[in-house]
Amino acid sequence: MGELYTILPYILLSGTLTLIVIYQGFRYRKSKSQLQALLETEKEERIRMEELLQTIQNEMAELQKNSQQEESEPLPMTANNNDQRFLEHISTILEKNLDNPDFIIDEFARELGLSRTVFYSKFKSLTGMTPNDYVMNYKMKRATHLLQNHPELQITDITYQLGFCSPRYFSRCFKMQFNITPTEYRKQLNGQENA
Repeated sequence: MGELYTILPYILLSGTLTLIVIYQGFRYRKSKSQLQALLETEKEERIRMEELLQTIQNEMAELQKNSQQEESEPLPMTANNNDQRFLEHISTILEKNLDNPDFIIDEFARELGLSRTVFYSKFKSLTGMTPNDYVMNYKMKRATHLLQNHPELQITDITYQLGFCSPRYFSRCFKMQFNITPTEYRKQLNGQENA
């Protein structure tokens, strides 16, 4: 259950306490010097709160900057063990269902026991990409691996191993990712080996 709460942002609310301090001063018949001391304390607290808020904003900006990492990294390293376990669990689920053309993002969320919205938000905050983009990126990397290391496999075999419904759609996705078709990619590899 603790894993679910790691994605919730902390919101710090601070209001002006000046009116409350003045009211309390009148209510409890504080002297002018006591009232000024209370107001001074409230001012110091407000300054500390503003500094804390600025620190939080800086850290959040740094996290956002770091989350916009290169899409080629399969699993980003996280400082939080819960987040790392979450990403490893996702990788396991993806690997188990890689050849399933009917596997959809909702099933990821269901297997993790999260709603689609919570899953999407947590995934995007940890990886910097949407779950669909991540799955496609993962499949395309696997395709290049299979094309390089398994020349005995036909493009059609690779297509179905990666959960695509048709070789034509697979080729289109591959070309969008790498600006080259799988067949041309394999020919380039063979040309480099012969050279």
